[in-house]
Amino acid sequence: MSLALQQVSDAEVFLRRLPKHLPEIQGYLLQEVLAAQSAQVRDRMLTSSILDRFCAELVDAVCEPPDTDDETGLTAADFMKELRESNLFTFALDAQHEWCRYHHLFQELLENELQRSRGPDYVSALHLRASLWFERKGLIDEALKHALAADEMERAVQLVSKHRHTALNADRWDVLERWLSLIPRRIVQQQAALLISRGWILLDRYFRVGLLPPLLDQVESLLGDEPGMEPIHGEVALCRGYILFVMGDGAESLKHLEVALEQIPVSHLEVRSIAEVIFAEANQMVGRKEQGMRFLDDLLAHPDSVEEGRKTRLLTARVIIHVTDGDLLGAELANRGLREVVERGPHGYVLAWANYLQGLIHLLRCEWKMAVEYLERSVAMRFIHHRRAAVDSITGLMLAYQALGQKDKARATMQMLQEYVASLGDRTMESLVISAEARLTLLQGRSAPATRWLEATEPSPEGALLYWFDVASITRCRAIIAAASPDRLAQAEARLKEHAEANESHHNIHQLIRILTLLAMACERQGKAKEGLGILYRAVAVARKGSVVFPFVELGRPMVDLLDQLTGEREFTAQVARLVSALGTPTDGSTMQRLEERRVVAGRNLVDLTNREMDVLELLALRLQNKEIADRLSLSHQTVGTHLKQIYQKLGVHGRRKAVERAVETGILDRHSPD
Repeated sequence: MSLALQQVSDAEVFLRRLPKHLPEIQGYLLQEVLAAQSAQVRDRMLTSSILDRFCAELVDAVCEPPDTDDETGLTAADFMKELRESNLFTFALDAQHEWCRYHHLFQELLENELQRSRGPDYVSALHLRASLWFERKGLIDEALKHALAADEMERAVQLVSKHRHTALNADRWDVLERWLSLIPRRIVQQQAALLISRGWILLDRYFRVGLLPPLLDQVESLLGDEPGMEPIHGEVALCRGYILFVMGDGAESLKHLEVALEQIPVSHLEVRSIAEVIFAEANQMVGRKEQGMRFLDDLLAHPDSVEEGRKTRLLTARVIIHVTDGDLLGAELANRGLREVVERGPHGYVLAWANYLQGLIHLLRCEWKMAVEYLERSVAMRFIHHRRAAVDSITGLMLAYQALGQKDKARATMQMLQEYVASLGDRTMESLVISAEARLTLLQGRSAPATRWLEATEPSPEGALLYWFDVASITRCRAIIAAASPDRLAQAEARLKEHAEANESHHNIHQLIRILTLLAMACERQGKAKEGLGILYRAVAVARKGSVVFPFVELGRPMVDLLDQLTGEREFTAQVARLVSALGTPTDGSTMQRLEERRVVAGRNLVDLTNREMDVLELLALRLQNKEIADRLSLSHQTVGTHLKQIYQKLGVHGRRKAVERAVETGILDRHSPD
């Protein structure tokens, strides 16, 4: 048997074929292998069996030989060489053969023999030495595994507590969650640092806001007046401020966030950046947008002193504030700066946000192809994304496909949404699936499937509506209006008025536009024409400033008919009517070919021309000056100048006449357009 073992060329195949139901053969194999080795090699093989992988330095640190007077012991390097040359069921893990592992079946045999011959206390001591070595090397996953194998629960708790911010700062929430899952729940409940970490995962990853208050109370009771706990007290204050912000109480939120910013050290990059982001967004919520933006800009003013991960969060906040304020141009410019940072580094989570926000911007402007491009990227990252943002991305992508007439893709995306939410196991997300399906069927002109939702349980209140694209309670009102049920129209009107009042107080223009368009329709359906038109005037006025058109287009021909009754809004009405007419119309091959031919001019992507830039370009072709264009489009002179710069850059030209010529050459403008 010993001679046969030396001739084994493929240890993997040999061990796989070994009869597992004959333990005496396995034991005989082990004894034959060990008997052929020197005492020192034999000892090292047994002690190194606790390691899933090992190198010479690790073997030196962990596998100390038994007490002996022989000072010419086997070095770890010699041991590694012996394993390789004797074909002792080991496999190299790198090209340099620095790291190895045993075949898992052989490792199991060695571990069993180690336990039998040395006893559990000896084995625990080996695991503890391994844990210490891995921690020194910054390999906390393995350090934690060996601490638990050594039954050193106190050390395991210390490892997670000490290194949790390292995982958070590296944007490895999944790692922190895995560490916590290895610690018994009863112990997590007794450790403030572990419990607040659990709170972070529930709040910032799973958005389970309702579970946090009792958890935070428990953390504070564990902390008491113990000195040196200011950073954790700061995290508790941040969580409370975060919850108040989500619930729409910006003023109270700011009070807690100020405490958090005082107590959370800058070295806790992820947690600190969350505090800064929510602080800026809460300022927007209470009507202090400029103060919130100035706060962010002051932090970003010295880029060399701001760690890049923290910087990405601050840049994301700038985009979100502009979106919430209904300023899509400002949001797009801010997101361009964010993308320049995240696309050059390992910022997967923030890149998912940047794609989601860019897709949302294009969707709100009814730039369907660009919306699809960015939302597809966001959806592809859904399993590392914020869950609510991922659901929003899938819903937006589905509606963009439908708008392009790609009905099969819209249906497939709806199925993806159902499967994704089912995989989360989160009942609070289920209403968003129903909401998305209702919006799709209404966009398809089928009201019956959407109105069936009215018989279901009303979705739970969401607190502040923030920047989310899909809100279940608003979609319910949309379904009521589509059904035109007289008794329920009044109910929808009352709910929409509540939403309008709340979002106006939150300075949330993004949601206010959507709410006002629906409210105008609800009033019109009840015969309150004058009231409805007054509300619609207001919706158009705020939407036009930011080039937001999707909330009007989504309501289809009935909204166009209502807009036709407004005086002085002919251009906006014509834009909505044009988009509604094209909604859901499949693009034939020849049209697709023409679009592809137009895509690239001087190496630049012409699909990036926004609806508002097209409006400016068309008026430019009429030889209008900036002031006249500004008056026609209800824009400021400075905003028109900004649009012109973007048009010149995208067309690769300098000057007004050249821009028009290039647009005509490439088919962006019709050739009969005046130049």
